[in-house]
Amino acid sequence: MNNIKIDKDKKYLVCLIDVMGQSQLFHEISNLNDKRIYNEKEFTENDIISLEQKIRQAEVISDHIILLKNRLTSEFELMRNKGKLRESVRFFEGMIGQKIESLDEITDNMHSVISALKFNIQQFSDTIIMYTEMPIDVMPIAIIVSSWYYILSKTMVFSFAKGISLRGTISYDLGWELGENNLYGPALSTVHYLESECTQHPRIILSDQFVSLINFCKAIIKKDCPIYNEEDFFNVHVDVDGAFVLDYLAPRLATYYKRRPDLFSKRELLEAYNFIQDRMLTYRGAKDLKDKNQKLALYYSLVNAYFTSKIAYNPEWQMEIKYDAKIPKYVMTELE
Repeated sequence: MNNIKIDKDKKYLVCLIDVMGQSQLFHEISNLNDKRIYNEKEFTENDIISLEQKIRQAEVISDHIILLKNRLTSEFELMRNKGKLRESVRFFEGMIGQKIESLDEITDNMHSVISALKFNIQQFSDTIIMYTEMPIDVMPIAIIVSSWYYILSKTMVFSFAKGISLRGTISYDLGWELGENNLYGPALSTVHYLESECTQHPRIILSDQFVSLINFCKAIIKKDCPIYNEEDFFNVHVDVDGAFVLDYLAPRLATYYKRRPDLFSKRELLEAYNFIQDRMLTYRGAKDLKDKNQKLALYYSLVNAYFTSKIAYNPEWQMEIKYDAKIPKYVMTELE
């Protein structure tokens, strides 16, 4: 331990993602087991059926976590590929609304910086933690931030489309590694605090430090690109409780997806919206209106309201949301 050198000025970008539902299931499974142990009673047939159902549900969630981890790993590894990095630079062009000159030279410089950075992803039960050390130069920082923004936005839509509810946080702060893949410091403690105390429903909360980093990138780019539109660059959505959250359906992303249909499927968007609608209506209509179901109905109503505000009122998505009285529920359809 005495030989470990800590760089007190090194900063990290950290994201924590929690797949919702597993903790509650394990709590219920534990309660069933406690009933047998502490009451010294054998399981009834109904207890066994309930336990088997909950274990199968927990296994499904575990499969979801592995799916998400593999998806995120493959997405972030693409950042190290020079060809894919060129696509990231082009995405950055779309975000700022201006062509970047000397693309080949910039891509070479970016690749030399980004490929040298460490990217780590870990899984602890129902939680995924990702982090990367950050460079000093401004442009590589902006490219990394835009890549994370883009990848996590895709992940939110992808997860809903696969029937996965996740919540998470992103932080940018000081940190240090003790040994391999062991990150400590404010960057990590911040995401843990925000996830446990603030996130609540499916969304990704941005720490104040990360929002400051975004504003820093904006200021630098605005100075060099007079035509850039501040509202469209790394959109930060302010949620109903005042929290800064990832705007994964931002207008600029719609514009980019339209140019690159190979990277984004509108079917995923439709499936994601249908999942949110189904969750919201299921919890609203639950016969057992306990506090848990009421909270979940509210949480999915908030996610539904976000989807509706972004999709229905932004022509860039080329989608519409209408109420279908036959079902009855709101449905999303693709405009002709």
